[in-house]
Amino acid sequence: MPSARDLAKIAHETLASTARLDERIAVSRYGWATTTEMTSDPPVRIGFLSDMPVGESLGEYLDPIILALEDASNEGRLTCAVEVIAYHVVGLPTGQAPHVIAAYVDLVQRGCLLVLSTGVTNNALVLRAPPKIMNAAIMWALVSPEWMAALDGWVGIEQSLGDHDHGPKNKNWDALLDRHERRFGYRPDNTMIALLYDQGRAATEAIINAPQLTPAGLALGLERIKMMPSTLGGPRTYIGFGPGDHRGYKGDFMFMKQLRDGQFHFDSYHWPQWPISRRNPETC
Repeated sequence: MPSARDLAKIAHETLASTARLDERIAVSRYGWATTTEMTSDPPVRIGFLSDMPVGESLGEYLDPIILALEDASNEGRLTCAVEVIAYHVVGLPTGQAPHVIAAYVDLVQRGCLLVLSTGVTNNALVLRAPPKIMNAAIMWALVSPEWMAALDGWVGIEQSLGDHDHGPKNKNWDALLDRHERRFGYRPDNTMIALLYDQGRAATEAIINAPQLTPAGLALGLERIKMMPSTLGGPRTYIGFGPGDHRGYKGDFMFMKQLRDGQFHFDSYHWPQWPISRRNPETC
């Protein structure tokens, strides 16, 4: 019996960064066959999408799948013919998400009821299309147009609501920007301003609270800060320290924003909630 490795791979006629096998493959109770040798029974069509970012492999990825289909057919458990259409797309992280999506959609449009894959995690997340969420590193997306384009649509952690944002804001935020603009002549609109201002206020309070102006004294002064107003974060954020508690920010100091069209847009706060509290009271 032939191997899928022996089949030619050619560039896809319409899809960028995508190749396909020159033949489709069918497995039935009569054995392995190319498209031209298929039986008259309409086959169940499945796709295979190799999304590896590099490499020329495609046919050899199919041989284990063909074997699995043949084994089930020989056992009498698979009674219908199965046709496999195979593509290779240059996927993430070196490729582009739209190319992966286009290759997947093309397989679906060709009647594939199921699409198998080599399963690079980045591409699996792209093809699921849930909210794409990352950590605070999303704030670096505004550093360059390339990063901005790559992360457009992603949701990530942010800690301040800018002038353009809508939603309940920290009451200290706009007031800080107003004072900063009057004092220095420009109005910065980024999280670092709030973070650095809060650091300055915490250091100031540590000096004020310190029993003596020594490193140990300032540490004690810092630990005496309780419920200090915060500039960073949501309206319920505050700053507090204590022995064994050097975290600082408490409350809704992190929330979700989505990067769209070159700007961050407020998405939602995270409100911790017990599972039982989410239930309908009438059903409890």
